[in-house]
Amino acid sequence: MRIALLAFLGLHVAHALWLNGRQGAAAPDRKNRAGLYLIQVPLFVVACLIAYQNGALGRALLNPVCIAAGLVLGHVIFVLSLLLVHGSARDAREVLLGFGAIWEFAIESPLILSRYVGVAVTEEVIYRAAGQQTLIAYLRTPWAGIAAVAVLFSVVHAHFFRNTFSQSLEFVVFAVLLGVLYWLTGSLIFVIAVHAIRNIEIAYLEFLGKLEELGDEEAALREVEHSVLQRQSGLA
Repeated sequence: MRIALLAFLGLHVAHALWLNGRQGAAAPDRKNRAGLYLIQVPLFVVACLIAYQNGALGRALLNPVCIAAGLVLGHVIFVLSLLLVHGSARDAREVLLGFGAIWEFAIESPLILSRYVGVAVTEEVIYRAAGQQTLIAYLRTPWAGIAAVAVLFSVVHAHFFRNTFSQSLEFVVFAVLLGVLYWLTGSLIFVIAVHAIRNIEIAYLEFLGKLEELGDEEAALREVEHSVLQRQSGLA
């Protein structure tokens, strides 16, 4: 099972690197989208089986304390990222003081909420609950497994190669932090919450930018939803 996971994960990383290099920011066409799913679906299934064997898919997934703690910590981490790495005091303030507004934004768009929560769930199952645990077992050291998974997780995202060096480095650090948090807590729902709130808050900042540009909340929300649908689909 672990060999199958590593095989499919290797195929996914290779395909993502090829696709990102070939198309850049463009959305994949129908043929390449089919290729993504032919790799990602069995990868996710195998990862779920391994995560279940590791005890990561039990009743602890419904722990409200872990969910709340993950949302709060993810919120703080993202604010610090905006302030320290992106140098955006304005965006940091908007996010820090706008937790209620962010919640309303997420509820107003089931598409954005389901998309980014779904991505967080699938990626954390694959990379942390299955991939990290597998690589730690093979490499026999937690730090090597955490670092290896963080690199793989980063390079499958198209924006990793388009961002500035500091932004891409921050993304790798975030991936390492997710790995450390999972290693320390053993809580899959905790890292899912940390990951999901980051995704949603990125979309919220995009919404604020569109709102300032268009001056209409409904139009701004539709623009962000369209952007979400046009981005490269799949786990990345």
